[in-house]
Amino acid sequence: MPLSLQRASEWSWRLLLIGAAIFAVGWMLSKVFLLVVVVIAALLLASMFHPPAARLRRRGWSARLSTTVSMVAGLLLVATFAGLLVPQIADEFAKVGDQAAAGVRQAQDWLVHGPLHLSTKQVDNIANGLVRQLQGGGGSSLVTGVVSGAVAAGAIIAAVLLTLALTVFFVRDGREIWNWLVDLLPAGARPRAHEIGDISWETLASYIRGIAVIGLFDAVFIGLGLVALGVPLVLPLMLLTFIAAFIPLAGSTIAGLISALIALVDQGLVSALILVAVIIGVQQFEGNVLYPVVMRRAVDTHPVPILLGVTAGALLMGIFGAIVAVPVVAIAGRVIVLTRESSAEAELPEHDSAGDQAVLLEPDGARRFVPAQDVVTPASSRSTSS
Repeated sequence: MPLSLQRASEWSWRLLLIGAAIFAVGWMLSKVFLLVVVVIAALLLASMFHPPAARLRRRGWSARLSTTVSMVAGLLLVATFAGLLVPQIADEFAKVGDQAAAGVRQAQDWLVHGPLHLSTKQVDNIANGLVRQLQGGGGSSLVTGVVSGAVAAGAIIAAVLLTLALTVFFVRDGREIWNWLVDLLPAGARPRAHEIGDISWETLASYIRGIAVIGLFDAVFIGLGLVALGVPLVLPLMLLTFIAAFIPLAGSTIAGLISALIALVDQGLVSALILVAVIIGVQQFEGNVLYPVVMRRAVDTHPVPILLGVTAGALLMGIFGAIVAVPVVAIAGRVIVLTRESSAEAELPEHDSAGDQAVLLEPDGARRFVPAQDVVTPASSRSTSS
């Protein structure tokens, strides 16, 4: 058998085993998908709450007190934003709803009197069909939807509570939990596991902080554009823009389209086009200037692996997969670099054998290598040199 074919067969069965192991792990994780989402969400939240808790701990605060203060401050900040948003949404949503209804009536009038020349009955049938699709059919479907919605709401509440509990434990006892997991490994693998864990956590925390800075930049400058144009729901749209920054590729586009649609309904086509120009300008500056500067340390990866990772994550886990794809790709890249550098260092000899040898010239002009410590310097030479 040719050597090339033998090597190809050996690599083939190894790759098949690796693929089977990955498939088995993926299948098991799919059975507990909600638990996987909860753990990853808790890790993302812990990466935001851990820095202030760590600062308090370095100042002498206990782990329990520093974690409590960090978590409570974060929840109070969220509650403050909610308190500011809810009244504005309640006041301005009715106005936007009335204008949207007027826009729908104008669209119906255009369908009847415009170039399509549809009849009023045809337009009503289209509208009634849309309503039936939204309602899901008859009363039995409505009851089924209510029951399934109640079950889904209960699962969401349980997932949120579990996420908060895990976040508290990760912030307070994250190092102890990791040390316990590493101690389960063989002794020889523990130093490498600690290195991988430190690099992964540093990359995740840097990524979250960087995305928060970028999202805040987008929200502030797009919000200024909304205020200048007189578009309603400024704070909700700013919050939507900030959250959308955590969804790679599609998040900013979706948030911009929603803002442009509200501007179109409330202010008209010209204001909507101006807002679209503002959004494109902000996103171009963010993508070409701000993003490379902020994310250079956290995501030192070529855009092609990131694009493929985001696409794969979206296909496997939806929006949540797209969110976690970028830090996963970045962590995987840094871990591969660490492993490659460690392997290269292990292959280097401890001492350079040629450097520990002296070169002596034989009478016939040939060279002979002998250990440097075996070379005896003549006394006459030593006295001359001295």
